[in-house]
Amino acid sequence: WVVFTPSITIGLNIVRTLVTTTNNKHAGVTFIPTYHRLMKGVAAIPFQHYLYPLQLSSEQWHMDLSMVDTVPVQAGVYFLCNPHNPVGRAYTKEELISIAELCIAKQWLICSDEAHCDLLLGDHQHIPIASLLPEISRHTITLMSPGKAHGICGLGFAFAVIENPHLRSVYQSVCDGLVGDVNVLSIPAAMAAYTENTYWLQQQQLILERNASEVFNRINAIPYLSMQQVEATFLAWIDVSKLSVDDPQRFFESHGVGLADGHLFGVKGFLRLSFGCSWHTLDEALSRIEHACSTL
Repeated sequence: WVVFTPSITIGLNIVRTLVTTTNNKHAGVTFIPTYHRLMKGVAAIPFQHYLYPLQLSSEQWHMDLSMVDTVPVQAGVYFLCNPHNPVGRAYTKEELISIAELCIAKQWLICSDEAHCDLLLGDHQHIPIASLLPEISRHTITLMSPGKAHGICGLGFAFAVIENPHLRSVYQSVCDGLVGDVNVLSIPAAMAAYTENTYWLQQQQLILERNASEVFNRINAIPYLSMQQVEATFLAWIDVSKLSVDDPQRFFESHGVGLADGHLFGVKGFLRLSFGCSWHTLDEALSRIEHACSTL
């Protein structure tokens, strides 16, 4: 079922090409904010993305699937991000079943980016959407990589999990002559990450859990800033819409903190902070954010 792919970004574009050439569909659906590669392809592939906003209720981000009832017929794939970058959700079984049922009813392929699947915080679990039912698995291409959790993104190793033989064959045919193989060093690195790195990963998760708690408490104690609990990933999605500054990203950068601007993920008024760092670095970053806000 496994097809090696140099990166998840390449895998996403292979899926766009596959949908365009085999199903004569030229659009996909995704919910924002999300990792920008899920909502933006490359110019060489004529493809449109229908974007729908995540909703915030009960202090948790979720998808309102009723929004996609009117998606035009040219849509052929649903791009899922689970765990969800940048809002940090690890979707529940019930949520994933609802997504799968919608996609099967509309005859959409499911392309699930699960790059952060090893980075679960607390008691949260990662459930691959393809693992729910055989019928769902036959309609799904799952993209995974050890890069995020094990720090080896630079080696260029990812993979697609495709149960459906026909779908897998088409995916491979799109790759042939267009996408290169993963490099020879990346394969033993990935094998080591998955088979010999359990203790290191467990210790990393403890650090991330501590960091996530610190970010949540300190950000929510700052006037005009807020965020929700992070269930997975090493990313905090901070609401800065109440700040009285024209450009929050540049404002914090001028105070020595580099945060990702929310517009990169499809939404304004938010900033993304990575807390995948040492305690000292995180403490310094949060202190600079606190100081910056105290000047307003």
